[in-house]
Amino acid sequence: MAIGETVRAEKEIQWTIGRVPILTDKDDDESIAGYVGDGKTKAWLSRKALAAFVVQELAKNQWIQQQPLVSSP
Repeated sequence: MAIGETVRAEKEIQWTIGRVPILTDKDDDESIAGYVGDGKTKAWLSRKALAAFVVQELAKNQWIQQQPLVSSP
């Protein structure tokens, strides 16, 4: 929690804190990002999908200064 507070307080860098549910070994690279309780995120995510989300976020910067929950659809 202290790391998150430190990162969120930083104003001069672009950051995204991805929150991750239970990780699985499924061969699935699809993910969705949203927020806890939004009705679209789930309680699991494949490791492959997490890696794909990280690469996609580095390229697109869709979640800058946010803390999405990343899950399988």
